[in-house]
Amino acid sequence: MATLEAKLKDAYDGIKKQNEAIKELVAQRDEFVAKFNDSVKDRNGVVAKYNELVDKVTKQQNGASKQ
Repeated sequence: MATLEAKLKDAYDGIKKQNEAIKELVAQRDEFVAKFNDSVKDRNGVVAKYNELVDKVTKQQNGASKQ
């Protein structure tokens, strides 16, 4: 019976180590996703500013061509 208990203990220890590794991977994934989302938000901000600038230039060109 002692052998079975030892095997169960080893199995539980292995499961515990796997769970800790999974928790670490999840934390790393969450950090990566947060950084990626921040990067996408920054890029979207740049694109929005670019589009505003294009609209202003287009309006100025249209106004200049009407004169």
